[in-house]
Amino acid sequence: MIRVFVIAVVCLTLARVSAAQERIALVIGNGAYDHMNYLANPVNDAKLIRDALSDVGFDVHVEYNATEDMMYAAFKAHGERLEGGGADAIGFVFFAGHGLQVDGLNFLLPVDAEVYSTADVYGEAPRLADLFKQLERGGNATNFVVLDACRNNNLTSSYRGGGGLARETSSRGTLIAYATQPGAVAADGSGSNSPYSEALAAMIGQPGLAAESMFRRVATQVEIVTNDVQQPWTESGLRGEDFCFAGCNGSAQPFSFNVPASSGGGASRDAAEPATPAFSIGAVPEQNYRNATEAFIAQRFSESATLYEAACSGGVMEACHDLAHSYENGYGVPKDIGRAQVFFSRACDGNLAQSCSILGLLYHTGQIDEPGGEPAMLQKAKTYYDRGCQGGDALGCDKAREIDTPDRDARPITPPQALYPSRAAEREIEGSCEVSLNVDSQGNPVDVTAECTDNVFTREAERALSRAKFAPKFVNGVAVERIGVVYPLEFSLSQ
Repeated sequence: MIRVFVIAVVCLTLARVSAAQERIALVIGNGAYDHMNYLANPVNDAKLIRDALSDVGFDVHVEYNATEDMMYAAFKAHGERLEGGGADAIGFVFFAGHGLQVDGLNFLLPVDAEVYSTADVYGEAPRLADLFKQLERGGNATNFVVLDACRNNNLTSSYRGGGGLARETSSRGTLIAYATQPGAVAADGSGSNSPYSEALAAMIGQPGLAAESMFRRVATQVEIVTNDVQQPWTESGLRGEDFCFAGCNGSAQPFSFNVPASSGGGASRDAAEPATPAFSIGAVPEQNYRNATEAFIAQRFSESATLYEAACSGGVMEACHDLAHSYENGYGVPKDIGRAQVFFSRACDGNLAQSCSILGLLYHTGQIDEPGGEPAMLQKAKTYYDRGCQGGDALGCDKAREIDTPDRDARPITPPQALYPSRAAEREIEGSCEVSLNVDSQGNPVDVTAECTDNVFTREAERALSRAKFAPKFVNGVAVERIGVVYPLEFSLSQ
């Protein structure tokens, strides 16, 4: 049974086994983004975690500011290293940088990603599932995946998935640890490292400390340092013996929490609990908007929604947009697309181009109904995209081009890579297969079946197509399921 310990950092996790087991790590730090806001700390975090892992016996491969091609290559190489390390190998992956979720799927953004729409995310960013496929290929018993991702950024309003990573389903033998709760964002940090990476690096080398206990301590430290703005989240399906990074012999040292001086000092958890601040609605709309933004960053969503509405009523169009976003995602108010439409429309009519583009997206994805059905909805979407584009919003321009662009079929982004079966080599035979599959609207291969000239090739052909990455089929700019793909594969002795 493969054990995958997922740590999502926004996100993090790890384990420790006997010295006889190979420990193999991949560390990626992405901060120097070409087309989105720069992050100061991911490279520093990658170096910090690299050193911490090396100190507990991991052989670490590091990538700094990795492009899309570099990330896919690194995932593949990591899977191959795990496979070479055998079933007892311990794998560890750490990613720091921008991460986001679309349609419930988690994506890790390379530094060359240029994303203005959902379609761009699918085409330019590796999915977390792509990494998991390589871990599965490795065939080793224990893996840890640490994602110090979803740093605070300005991307959220342009995507259907919103901020943060989506919650991953925990299974037997899997520990999923988020450096902050699912759907939220993690701090990049005001110093040289993120709060989660700094806390994790400090804990990894402590002997006698089981993984689950360690992550509880890390979580508590992060909450104290961030005054509960960032709240790590863990789901555990672990079984069997404890895992300890620095060995399970001996007793773990009592933990003294590092409470910032501003919190009042002391080692207790209660000492760091911030009192809920009272707030009032002022007479100056712009100040209400600034206060709302501060409350939203601190995740006091009910307060932020109230202040956004006051600022919007006072004519601050950015507040109308952010209030609409709150209704769209249920931040401090009931999730209500109808109310979101009202406030996006108000902001759009107030010449806020981004709101016009988001309105177009709501029509385009069918979240707002329009009499006249799909043709009328597409026309509405095109109208709002054009208004957003004319106002200088890149999302509106990109989506307007999508609607005007001819439909496209599903296509492979990462072509299938089939391995020549050892049983076929023993028989010295070659063969071919026709692999039938469907590609869902997220670009995932599903219902994969192969018909081959010899059954010895069937399993590998199906595995190869199941691991492939596709760009989904688009009709009128909307991703849809593609039924009945047939992909030919050849197996030759030269492989």
